[in-house]
Amino acid sequence: MGVLILNKDLKSREEVLSKVVVAAFKIGASIRIDENRTECLPSESKLEITISKHFEDNEEYFILNLEREESVLSAYELLDFEIGKYYRLGVTDHADCQRLIYCFSLAYLELNPNQVISTYGDQFFTLKDLERMENEGGYFEDWCYAKLPWQKESI
Repeated sequence: MGVLILNKDLKSREEVLSKVVVAAFKIGASIRIDENRTECLPSESKLEITISKHFEDNEEYFILNLEREESVLSAYELLDFEIGKYYRLGVTDHADCQRLIYCFSLAYLELNPNQVISTYGDQFFTLKDLERMENEGGYFEDWCYAKLPWQKESI
């Protein structure tokens, strides 16, 4: 699975980074931030955040790439999903860490209630969705693939 952080308004990479760091801290995850800059094109720098957490049975991690505002505007502009048009603020590669992404997504959306987490455009989760899931038992395996009965009403 992969994850997108989406918002109707374009946010600065620094603003998104600060919220990602706080969300990771809230769930007790470790973070590592790497910025790969090129001397020729400093504006093309790539910001990668590795978020990892040890659960009782294993270690999970994913790498989140934060988009530069210029990159979003030149390459993606507004993405048109079934729920409307959104900017892509962050993206992961394929990650096999459903529990960590659930915990992170909930913490991140608590800090950014107007944003949306998507599992690569297949499913969309708002804060309201994840809070309702929490109230009905919380994380379950394959949560990110399940069509939740209330989702149509929340987005």
